[in-house]
Amino acid sequence: MNRRSDVHAIKVVETQRADCATQTDKRKSKKKIQHDRDWIRIFNEKRFLLQNFLFRGLKTLNSMRILLRINWVRQSRK
Repeated sequence: MNRRSDVHAIKVVETQRADCATQTDKRKSKKKIQHDRDWIRIFNEKRFLLQNFLFRGLKTLNSMRILLRINWVRQSRK
């Protein structure tokens, strides 16, 4: 009977250790997931800003081309 309770006690301790290990692993994985989410968010923000910058630059470039063409047409008509 004592032997049986000792075996049970050992199993309980091993289970508790395993639970602690899984909790630690869960915490680590949550930190990794949060780190990945932060990295993805920053990456998307940079991509969004770059897209807006390029789009605005293209719009400005196109408007400058249009103005130059209008001036060229006006000068050629004189």
